[in-house]
Amino acid sequence: MAVLSRKVGGTVLGFGATLASVHTSLTRGPVVSQPPKNRQLTPAEKKHMGDAAALIRKHLWCGTTPRSPFPTDPRPWSMSRDLSIWRRLVLTGRDPEELNGAIEHARDIIHQPDEPLRMTVFYNATGHATPCYEQARAAWINSRDAVPYGGKTKVSPTIRDVMRRMAQ
Repeated sequence: MAVLSRKVGGTVLGFGATLASVHTSLTRGPVVSQPPKNRQLTPAEKKHMGDAAALIRKHLWCGTTPRSPFPTDPRPWSMSRDLSIWRRLVLTGRDPEELNGAIEHARDIIHQPDEPLRMTVFYNATGHATPCYEQARAAWINSRDAVPYGGKTKVSPTIRDVMRRMAQ
């Protein structure tokens, strides 16, 4: 067990912070590899799951069902397999809205424009979200928080004044 004592993500960690606690603070929620036994999806999460199916078909699959990742698996890949991964990520503490936003931006991170992708890009065998999920979620948050202004990001007046002075 490693112990950290430095600034991570804007938070100063003391000598008692472990890597697990750092991961928890950086992923916005507890890191749980197994979903709670009796936990079911809420009605709001079920609505997000319906949205996720359309987003998976549009942004990950690009209209074509992906191949199974296991060559010896006789079953074809299906939407139910991708949605079961989505459900497991939500039940282990991921925010459904952020997960759907990450699905929208997965291709920006992976750079595979033609090949259909599976939800396995966001999930690993231990039940934790992958770095690809974290990067795609960050891209979604940045795109959501950007303020369009004439096709460009809005600049504060003080920065705008400095840039005008520099241009003169």
